[in-house]
Amino acid sequence: MKNTWLQPWRARYAEEKKNLLVLLPAGQHHDVAAGVQAYMQASCALADTTLQAIWAHFPLLQEQACLCATGGYGRQELYPNSDIDVLLLVPESSSAALEEQSAAFLSACWDVGLEMA
Repeated sequence: MKNTWLQPWRARYAEEKKNLLVLLPAGQHHDVAAGVQAYMQASCALADTTLQAIWAHFPLLQEQACLCATGGYGRQELYPNSDIDVLLLVPESSSAALEEQSAAFLSACWDVGLEMA
């Protein structure tokens, strides 16, 4: 990992993602749907918080691009082992600097442990 500022986020994301598994119903749990729903909401909230923290380190993206949640993530349906579906919208004629920050942002997301799609 080349960006040391990502290390605490990587550790936090991994720990919190692991802790979310307790929300899933096991055995004779009576309210399976509620447990799954709670897991999905908490998983999306964790992804939101983590993405926002990473996004904050890329000012050019904040000014010129838009990050959109899509797929299961956009529907707030992140199951265990789901990937994080996002769309990064940039101007058609973007600068080399914007393209560089876009690539660096996506790389940072992967470095933290967000499985981007």
